[in-house]
Amino acid sequence: MQNIELEMDTPMKALLLIASLTLPTLAFATFQVAGTDTMPVHQGNLNTLPKSYRVNPAVTLRTHKGELYPQVRDYLKNHRWQLHWTAKKDIALLLKTEITGQSVPAVLHRLFEHYPKLKLSVSTKKRSVSVK
Repeated sequence: MQNIELEMDTPMKALLLIASLTLPTLAFATFQVAGTDTMPVHQGNLNTLPKSYRVNPAVTLRTHKGELYPQVRDYLKNHRWQLHWTAKKDIALLLKTEITGQSVPAVLHRLFEHYPKLKLSVSTKKRSVSVK
């Protein structure tokens, strides 16, 4: 057997080294993009999607010791809702709590279940909340 050596200059060696390092990476990336476990693109109503494909982001209200009014006000302000508080008294919160729901109204209804003296009304059309 005879050994055959190819003469290559330095730029050619560098090009071969770069190609040998990047080609396997590109092939793996192409496989990932073309894989079959991607979510199908859907052009219709979201209610027709299976539940496993729906994204229902949770909304969370975290309260701390203090008054109820400023915490509800700040929470609604962060979610771009308006608050009309006409209740004569505020409620003192003694504990930290965390209430999670599928929407701002759902979270507020869960919160105000604990305060029957306060009357909550929500208008999702106007994105406003009234507390009496």
